[in-house]
Amino acid sequence: MLNVGRASVERAKIVQERGIPELSQAVTDGEISVSSASVVANQAEDKQAEIMALEDQERRAAIDAMKEENASLKDQISTMKENEKLIREAAHTQAAGEFKEQIEEAEKALRAAKKKAADEATALAEAEIAKREADVKALEKRAGDAKEAMERRNQVLEELEARCEEREDYLRRIANAEFEAKYFIEGMGELAEALGRALLSVVDLEHDHSQTGNVCRRARELSDMCVKMSQALDSVSVHKLKEVVNG
Repeated sequence: MLNVGRASVERAKIVQERGIPELSQAVTDGEISVSSASVVANQAEDKQAEIMALEDQERRAAIDAMKEENASLKDQISTMKENEKLIREAAHTQAAGEFKEQIEEAEKALRAAKKKAADEATALAEAEIAKREADVKALEKRAGDAKEAMERRNQVLEELEARCEEREDYLRRIANAEFEAKYFIEGMGELAEALGRALLSVVDLEHDHSQTGNVCRRARELSDMCVKMSQALDSVSVHKLKEVVNG
C-alpha cells in the first residue's frame, strides 16, 4: 500500500463509488486498468454499460478518446488562463509604453514651441503652442480611454473565468446528485423490505401483548420512528430531512 500513489488511490475510489459492477469486476479480473476504469466511471451508468459491452479493441479506443477529450479540456482551461495573463500583461505594457512615449514626445515639442514663442514672440509660435497643448490633451484622453478599455477587458476576462468555475461546479454537483439519488433509491429499497418483514411480524401476532412491557415499548419506538420517516419522505426539499428527523 506504501508503493501506491495518491492519484491511484483516488482513481480506485472513483471506480468503487461510481463504477457499475461490470466495470469493477473488469478491474478485479485485470481486463482494464484502474486509470482507464476511472475515466469510464465518470460517465453516466448507461454510458458505462455501453462501453463495457464493446469488444476489447473498441473499448480501448473509446477510453482513449475520452482521455484525449479530458486532456483537451484541461489544456483549453490552462490555455485560457495563460492567455488571460498574457493579455493583461501585454495591455499594461502597451498602454504604459506606447502612450508614455507619445506623451513625452508631445511634451518635448510643447517645450520647444514655448521656447520658440519666447524667442520670437510671434503669433505663429503661440498658435503652435496651442496646437501642441491640444495634441497633449488628445493623447492624454486616448491614454485614459485605453486604460478604461483595458479595465473593461479585464472585467470580461474575470467574468469568463467565473463562468468557467461555475460550469465546473455545476458538473460536480450534477455528478454528486446522480450518485446521491442512486444510494437513496437503494436505501429506500432496503427499508421497504425491512418494513415488509416487520409488517408480517405484526400481522402474525396471535396473542395479547398489551401487558407485555418490552413488546409495547418497542412497538411505540418503532411507531415514532415510522412517523418521522413518513414526515421526512413527504418533505418537499431533501435538505429538510435532517430537521424532520432531529425533531
